[in-house]
Amino acid sequence: PRPIPQNLQQLGREVIQGYFLTISNLSNRDVDLVITFRILSDPDDPSDPSNPGEIRFTRNNVSAFWDFNGKNESISFTPQSPRRRNYTIELPAQDTGLLIVQPNPRKIDTNPVSEIEIRGFVEVSEPSNVNGDQINILLTPEHRGTFFKRVTDPGGTTTGFEQLDQIVYSLPTANGGSLFSL
Repeated sequence: PRPIPQNLQQLGREVIQGYFLTISNLSNRDVDLVITFRILSDPDDPSDPSNPGEIRFTRNNVSAFWDFNGKNESISFTPQSPRRRNYTIELPAQDTGLLIVQPNPRKIDTNPVSEIEIRGFVEVSEPSNVNGDQINILLTPEHRGTFFKRVTDPGGTTTGFEQLDQIVYSLPTANGGSLFSL
C-alpha cells in the first residue's frame, strides 16, 4: 500500500449510532405500549460467567427520547433482567411517534462513545389492553449514525462538535413488513 498522508488525522471522525423506531397508531384509541429491548451477545454482560464485566446499557451512557406532536421528551428504561430493558410510551389515536435510543450525546466529551455498542432486537406489547381488542400499528425500525468531529482549542480541550454527515439503514422486521396487530 501507498504511504498514508500526514494530514489523514484531519479526516478522523466519530459516530453516534442509534436505534430509531417510528410507530404509527392506526386505531381510533390511545395506546400505551411497552418497547422491550433484548440485548444479545454482550461480551461484558455480567449474567454470563465466562464474560465478567459490566453491561454498558445504563441510564448514564444511553439516552432515549420519545417524540410525538413536536415534543421530544427524554424517557428512561425499566430494567427487567441483565439483558432486557423496557420503555413505556403513550401514543394517541391515529398519531405517529418516534422512539430514539442512542449513546448519551451529553457524555461525548467525557466518555469514549465507541465503547457503547448495543445489539439485539425489540418486542412491542400493549399490557393495558384489558378489553382484548386488536389494535393495528405500523413499526418502522432504523439504525442511524451521526458522524461528527470534535472542535478543540489549541490546548486540546473540546470546545464543541461539528456534525459532518448522517447515514440511515432500515432494519428488517420479523414479518417482513411494517403492519403489526396487538
